[in-house]
Amino acid sequence: MSFIVGTVGNMQNVEAFVSAQDTIKRVAGDLGATSVRASQTIMGGESQGNVQVAFETDTMDQAMALGAGMVKSSEIREMMSAAGASVLRRSLMMVVARAGEMSGTFASGLMMKSDMTAPQAQADIDRAFGNISEGANGMSISQVIATGANPIGTHYVVTYTDSVDQLMAASAKNFADSTTKNTMAATNTVVVGRVLNEVLF
Repeated sequence: MSFIVGTVGNMQNVEAFVSAQDTIKRVAGDLGATSVRASQTIMGGESQGNVQVAFETDTMDQAMALGAGMVKSSEIREMMSAAGASVLRRSLMMVVARAGEMSGTFASGLMMKSDMTAPQAQADIDRAFGNISEGANGMSISQVIATGANPIGTHYVVTYTDSVDQLMAASAKNFADSTTKNTMAATNTVVVGRVLNEVLF
């Protein structure tokens, strides 16, 4: 089990942000991050253009320390100034299931409301990824712990792919699967939104 500090920001100069990725990863690593991934929303309604950064940690205490420490770092403040960056939202999520590799050209973020428990998600991930893997490199399911007054739902499903066409075909197959339908009905799962992002790093 691990945790994600999900930060959504606006960047006037995305190139400056990307060029500082080594600094971002180093500072975050010193604060407890085991991985850092970033993507920019291309298709997502009013969210288009926003940059999503996922900092992964082993514990919630590390997540809290990272969230507080990043904004105190002079190097990060300099990067944010150079990129014209402002933080719009920061959320804490718990990774409850994962399959495949979290890498690719694009990332899909599926927002859901669900009563699904962590054991249920873990038990179902291999079957679901069997469908999704036809168009995805990897997927993860996270349960929202804290996100403020405008929740994205209760769960966030991220899939990484090199082809959105292939991912959408695989996603349609998964949603048409009778086991998927039964699982969604049994756990009161509904999709509330999707964003399609370009992976930055």
